[in-house]
Amino acid sequence: MHDIKWKDRTQLFTSYWLAFGLLILLIGMFIFPSRGGYKTLVYVFFIAPCCVIFLMDIKYAIKNYFNGSVLLAMSAIIYLAFSSQWSTDPNTLKQIKYGLIICFSGYGIYYLISEHYFLFSHVSIFSVILIGIISFIWLFDFYIGNDYPLSRRFLANAKDNFGFY
Repeated sequence: MHDIKWKDRTQLFTSYWLAFGLLILLIGMFIFPSRGGYKTLVYVFFIAPCCVIFLMDIKYAIKNYFNGSVLLAMSAIIYLAFSSQWSTDPNTLKQIKYGLIICFSGYGIYYLISEHYFLFSHVSIFSVILIGIISFIWLFDFYIGNDYPLSRRFLANAKDNFGFY
């Protein structure tokens, strides 16, 4: 009985860890200045809990993989994983790693939706609101905050097509 409580607590912790990772995956491109830092955080906070949840309860994963909607979604994810193998990069291990990352990511999102929909919906709504605020600040900064000339703010063809001089 003590093992069941430990497993439940571990799954709950990993679910919150996964939800935070999904938040980083969705808004990280807007917040982090470097690609390397963003990629590392996605691996640590999104891919790692996906793998932990998959390995912790593999019977649940196998049982739900044969559900009709899951088969449809996973077939699209498996197609993405196979398409990563068509790369011209001769490093086969790197291609296999990308395929596994895509499959584990799909399973992690499925797990959040099926087991913790409330958490998934709140993370999704929060990320949309935060991305909207960040985008608005960037647009305001680019078009109004800075004193850029009109030729830099609009493309050259846009000036001709819309009559901006």
